Amino acid sequence: MVSGKLDTVMEMAALISSTLDARQVRERAIEAAVMLVAAEAGCLILIDEKAKELFFEVTAGKQGEILKLIRLKRGEGIAGWVAEHGVPLTVLDAANDSRFCSQMDRITGFITKDMVCVPVTFKGRTLGVLEAINKKSGTFTDQDKKLLVTLANQVAVALENARLYEENICQFKQMVSEEKKHRREKEKLLKDLHDGIGGITTNINLMAQLALKSGSTSDMIKALATITDLSREGGAEIRSFMNGFENREANWHELISEFRRFANSICEPHGISFSLNAIILHEDEKVGMYLYMTLFRIFREALTNIIKHADARKVDVRLTVTEEGVTFTVCDDGVGIGEDNAIGRGLANMRMRADEIGGAFSMDSDPGTSIHLRVPLPLQFPADEEFYSA
Repeated sequence: MVSGKLDTVMEMAALISSTLDARQVRERAIEAAVMLVAAEAGCLILIDEKAKELFFEVTAGKQGEILKLIRLKRGEGIAGWVAEHGVPLTVLDAANDSRFCSQMDRITGFITKDMVCVPVTFKGRTLGVLEAINKKSGTFTDQDKKLLVTLANQVAVALENARLYEENICQFKQMVSEEKKHRREKEKLLKDLHDGIGGITTNINLMAQLALKSGSTSDMIKALATITDLSREGGAEIRSFMNGFENREANWHELISEFRRFANSICEPHGISFSLNAIILHEDEKVGMYLYMTLFRIFREALTNIIKHADARKVDVRLTVTEEGVTFTVCDDGVGIGEDNAIGRGLANMRMRADEIGGAFSMDSDPGTSIHLRVPLPLQFPADEEFYSA
């Protein structure tokens, strides 16, 4: 008889372990427990380590759905006691056992007579407990308890395998998503390289041709001045691209250092004081290549506009990074630049770059000028949502 039961246990264990779907593992575990010891009902109660509570993950019986809404504290009830002590327990008269939690029966309307409760343990760590309730004929025996312990050991292995499988799948999907995102960011940067540096180079060539054809010394000087400005802009673009490609894993503090370096190089020669207040509350401190580049370019454009048009003496920058997003503000004390009289391509460029990363850009001037940028995280490209759906 015992040999036949053990064969049944092994068959059930093989069935439970035949899937890596955690949900199926839990459901098959309950079905096997109820069938193995001929019980009216059964349940698998797992431990929530963070909340330090037990919850009914899967149940078999008429009141199963109600039980799923109930949570037990560590040590509460028969299940809590078994989870706390790691010892299998047979209770023949539940109503008169001091450890029994009678509110369970009151809530469900179920009457618990006897039960077997065993810990589900993997490598010394208790994952939960497996219960069989109310023997259909007679009462539970030590043999029933031993059989359930054997089954619970197999269930623990199957649960852990399913957990590791799901964890590996999640990690693999994350790796694929990150690689796709990195490749897409590179594609966007290369397009920017073509449009940005390519455009600047074309303009330099045109200005050089005009200078060569000009018969006026003043026109040639103006053309050369324009070429100088374009060359400086091109050099800044190249440095930005180099930083972007080299800083795939750059963190927010490195970006902030780059902000300070650029601001000091451009503000000090013009007698403008600069301050930057940064608050980083994001667990993942990596910026991402494209976001790094875009934020830096908006920052560079904002400072360039201030120096050219604002007649400012002070610039204050605030950067806040949380799990939800990035908030970025640049304020100056200059004469103010309204949207109608903004000079050059600066404002349009900043708006365009904000749109490319799904950000919201705004500006106010009363007096002085403040630009505000809000970018939700994780970064999404508005035109490429399907790209991130994997």
